[in-house]
Amino acid sequence: MRDIQTTIQALEGYIQAFPSAIRRLTEEELQHRPAPGKWSKIEFMGHLVDSATYNWQRFVNIQFEEKPFVIVSYAQEELVKRNDYQNQSLEELLSLWQLLNRQICRRLKQLSPEQLAWKVIAYGDKEGTLAWWADDYTQHLEHHLSQILGSLDVLAAKDAWHLPLEVARKKLAAQQASPFLELMRHGSMTVELYHPVGKDYQQPHSKDELYVIANGTSWFFHEGSRRKVGTGDVLFVPAGDVHRFEDFTEDFQTWVIFYGPEGGEKRSSE
Repeated sequence: MRDIQTTIQALEGYIQAFPSAIRRLTEEELQHRPAPGKWSKIEFMGHLVDSATYNWQRFVNIQFEEKPFVIVSYAQEELVKRNDYQNQSLEELLSLWQLLNRQICRRLKQLSPEQLAWKVIAYGDKEGTLAWWADDYTQHLEHHLSQILGSLDVLAAKDAWHLPLEVARKKLAAQQASPFLELMRHGSMTVELYHPVGKDYQQPHSKDELYVIANGTSWFFHEGSRRKVGTGDVLFVPAGDVHRFEDFTEDFQTWVIFYGPEGGEKRSSE
């Protein structure tokens, strides 16, 4: 079990890093259900909102309830269905999820060592302290974030200054759930490796972007223009511009570098 400070730091890190990662998924990827009766990624996002809602209440209500505090389960499957998360806005769910988890972090920071030692009983057969439950909530969150993104490595801050292409290729191939993988981050900059398969579904991005073609060839569509590109070429796409790769070879891969503020830097003509 992690200590409470480590738990809070982990939660705050996910609050900051997760939104930009899930926004890179297409609407098709978000709404795809892998099998009948299985949740899509957007439904997992809705479940995380439900989980944050109930656990924020638990972390607050434990102050006023008899001890040990009894944690009662809720209708997870039914809530996802009745709330129709499959057809809800990702941005609205993200905003609510961030707000709820910020409130949880604030509450956890307010707890004294004596309060963190309060006894809880979860679902009738699990016993522990309030600090244990906070860590359990965080582990539950991590499990579902990994299901949505393919790996928590997408969210991990990378301090390395050297990223070999072969290492990036192996990591991307290993996670399988998405055609891209974030591999390095510093300040506003993130570096990904992108390997589209069949069709490039990406939408305009909120930050300025550089592509450095790592392998293969493709046609690149950008704001009405179309140009042949290949290994070693560098492409710049300002925030908000419509762009995509078309008719690319099977081995096509490209580095993707996002940087700067949301909305992009000012263009020289502005």
